[in-house]
Amino acid sequence: MQLHDFTVSDLTRHLRSGDFSAAELANALCARVAASPLNAFTALDAERVGAEARAADARLRTGRARPLEGVPIACKDNIGVAGYPNSAGTPGLANWQPTRDSAVAARLRAAGAVMFGKNAMHELAFGATSDTAPDKPVRNPADPRYSAGGSSGGSGSAVGGRLVPASIGTDTGGSVRIPAALCGVWGYRPSTGRWPRHGIVPISYTRDTPGPLARSAADLALIDQAVTGAPLSPPAGTVAGLRLGIPLETHWLTADPEVRAACESALLKLERRGAVLIEVDAAEIMRLSMRCAAEIAVYEALPMLKAHGEDVGLDIPLAEVISSIVTTEIRNTYNSQIAGAGVSSARYLTAITKDRPALMSQFAALFSGAGLDALAFPTSPLPAPLIGTKTAHLCGEPLSIFDALIRNTDPGSTAGLPGISMPVGHTSAGLPIGLAFDAPIGADVSLLGMALGIETLDTPG
Repeated sequence: MQLHDFTVSDLTRHLRSGDFSAAELANALCARVAASPLNAFTALDAERVGAEARAADARLRTGRARPLEGVPIACKDNIGVAGYPNSAGTPGLANWQPTRDSAVAARLRAAGAVMFGKNAMHELAFGATSDTAPDKPVRNPADPRYSAGGSSGGSGSAVGGRLVPASIGTDTGGSVRIPAALCGVWGYRPSTGRWPRHGIVPISYTRDTPGPLARSAADLALIDQAVTGAPLSPPAGTVAGLRLGIPLETHWLTADPEVRAACESALLKLERRGAVLIEVDAAEIMRLSMRCAAEIAVYEALPMLKAHGEDVGLDIPLAEVISSIVTTEIRNTYNSQIAGAGVSSARYLTAITKDRPALMSQFAALFSGAGLDALAFPTSPLPAPLIGTKTAHLCGEPLSIFDALIRNTDPGSTAGLPGISMPVGHTSAGLPIGLAFDAPIGADVSLLGMALGIETLDTPG
């Protein structure tokens, strides 16, 4: 294996054994990024990375290594990392550089990680394709003509393209799990509030969370422990007796046939090992999500951006940031809220006090009523679209590409559930496919343990 092929878990072992140094690893990955056509990074300071890696080597030599000592981890470009710009993919923030780490970056650094630059993203995280930088769309590592997904597209592309072993993205409606699925890697959305959010350019207080993309379930668990202090290695769950809800009508029958076939094949492998598949009705969940998901995100985006700027001492006027937004639809979203022509206070109040609580109650009843460990469904109903694609068809119905890509992940995100996407194969064109699992709120350790158990079965086709 070459250095860029090792997972986070592999690297923790090899670096401690002295098989290679953190500096050698960092240099190899920096060179790989420099030669990459994927546009996965917005910033990478090779000198800074090298200095951090050499400091890690010194600790490794003296036996003072921390859990992630010397392991390179990138961050999406809305997650503050001291010494790097934090543009959130929009020109108005391109020259703004935080003087201190976001909370999640600080915890990773405290665990010994080498902060490996910033990954490109969909502008202000308001989209699912990461092609809003006109001259530098993020490209899919499986085929550069295709989207890497979003909004954490650079994170998915960088991890899938073996440019870095892991990256931290953010997930509001699926923005960690969608690029994970489309780029053939693992992605984990923690329960909302499990991971700290301070220092991250936000959309929604109700819905946002950072989360990791990596190349194994073991890596997700290791990074989660570094950030939260949870058990270092959740016990691998036994697949036998695992009860998985299958929302057939809402999440499966609308999916592309090749996506559905790959996900069904993975589930059949689990069933042969003793998992119990239970068809469930999620129609009311989907209806409630469609009533409140967008209203909450759109209404909260403007005050959240303003509050974030005040909190981190941003010296750029909010109006200037908004006026410079490249993507017309995103700029119009913010301007409509400023003008009072967007989501009204009354509609938001209904969404946040009635529709979302009803959605959460529906999920809780579904899990408890059928005794489910998780819901299982195709992460994205579609494989990666060609870069620049604006519309898609699900069951013959035209949808925006954004609505199509987030259709399955959005309900759980809106309710605050933890979710994981795992790679389960490829289309006939070689595009990756992901299978998702949503668990009850707060059941993160059990979900990670389940993922570890499934991973040992070599489920991907």
